[in-house]
Amino acid sequence: MKKHLLGLSMGVAACALAGAAFAAGSNKSYTDQSGTGGSIVINQNSGDNGRVVTAGDGGNNYVGYDGHSFQQSGYGNALTVNQTGTSNALGFDVGSQAGTNNTANVLQQGRDGRVELLQNGSNNGQVSGRVFLDANDNSTASNLIKQDSNALRSTIDLRQDGSNGGEFSLIQSGADNRQTVRQSGDGNQVATNQASTTNNSSISVTQTGTSLQNQNYASAYQNDQAFSSITVTQAGNNNRVDAGQQNYFNSGTNVGNVIQATQYGNNNKAYTFQYDGNSNQAYSSQYGSAGTAAIFQRQGDGNYASIAQDSGSYNAYASLQQAGTGNYAISSQGGENNALRGPGSDFSYPYQQAAYQNGNYNQLFNTQRGSGNTADVLQQGNSNYLRNDQYGSRGSMTSSQVGNSNQVFSNQTSGSDLAMLMVTQNGNSNYVNSTQDGIRNQATLLQSGDNNVINGQQIGQDNHATVSQYNNSNTVGYGQSGSGNRLTVTQR
Repeated sequence: MKKHLLGLSMGVAACALAGAAFAAGSNKSYTDQSGTGGSIVINQNSGDNGRVVTAGDGGNNYVGYDGHSFQQSGYGNALTVNQTGTSNALGFDVGSQAGTNNTANVLQQGRDGRVELLQNGSNNGQVSGRVFLDANDNSTASNLIKQDSNALRSTIDLRQDGSNGGEFSLIQSGADNRQTVRQSGDGNQVATNQASTTNNSSISVTQTGTSLQNQNYASAYQNDQAFSSITVTQAGNNNRVDAGQQNYFNSGTNVGNVIQATQYGNNNKAYTFQYDGNSNQAYSSQYGSAGTAAIFQRQGDGNYASIAQDSGSYNAYASLQQAGTGNYAISSQGGENNALRGPGSDFSYPYQQAAYQNGNYNQLFNTQRGSGNTADVLQQGNSNYLRNDQYGSRGSMTSSQVGNSNQVFSNQTSGSDLAMLMVTQNGNSNYVNSTQDGIRNQATLLQSGDNNVINGQQIGQDNHATVSQYNNSNTVGYGQSGSGNRLTVTQR
């Protein structure tokens, strides 16, 4: 095996396999390796505006070797690495850049590659505005790691510690790839993409804020993939996640994928989409107040969506939209003044203001605990089923079902004073069952179609129910107990 050791310590250059020359100032190292099994170790310490450019042709070439990782420290240092062939590595037990305003640009062309990089400091790879990575792998970031279309079984392990205003773009193409990103500090950004049939691949991003502002951003996408996953965890306030999986170039199956977004703190936003695929799962969990969680699943069968906003939340929004067959969605909110709705203008695809399911065999379960919570649901298609449970005062549910064999079960109890339920069903064999327990609750139920049945119950005082049924074979059965209750029924 060939081993080249370049020692640059507070100085200009030392030649390979020799001692180091020491001088202060801008360090520069330019190395070139051809063949296989080579390694390079570079140390640039306490200098500014240093530059390292390395290239390796062949395979099994290392920048950093056997626990002796490369190091740069100072201000405005640049790392550029271009490796071709198989089983190349950068870092080899974590190479590092320490200081401020450092940049890294890494390209590996070949399979079984590995990149390990630690940036410790502030404003590393800083970009003006939000970092952006498009479908053609064009990035606004000055920090870039790319493993090309031959990057089978490759790994990226990136860490930015104590970083404020740091950013990075990561690109992998191929199958069985892994990305792990960890950023600590405020105002950090990462845009990552796994493209070109990224089967059995994973992206994991963790961002941890250190102040009240935070404002970290993570963008993670997988294209033309199967059995792959995206996991994003953010701790702090004012953070945002954009995560998506899609059959972008129509070359993959987009089946069996998972997205998990978890946020701790206030005023966080998570936008998740899965396009043109089957048996995919999307989870969004928020712990804090005034969060927004949106999941959009389009053109697929057997997909599952789950949004959970914890009991300490208030003024939070859960947004759901599904189009396809056999989809299933759950929304759970705890706290005050939360809402379940559609994604609205948060997605460019034609949207609905209500939580929306379009297709057959869809099911949606909504649970809200606390006062002042609202839910707005629209289901279009056959055999849809809606279950609504609201616990607390001033809860509101508005539901519309268009199609056959739809059902609604609504339960507004446990102190559900001043609750409101509005259900509209247009179609055949629809069924509504409503229970309200409290004071001054209202239920407005409308059915237009065949063989519809309504069973209702109100327990308490000054409650009011209005039932309207039009067309064939409709039935009303309603019970009220307490004083000052009113019931109005219209059948035609």
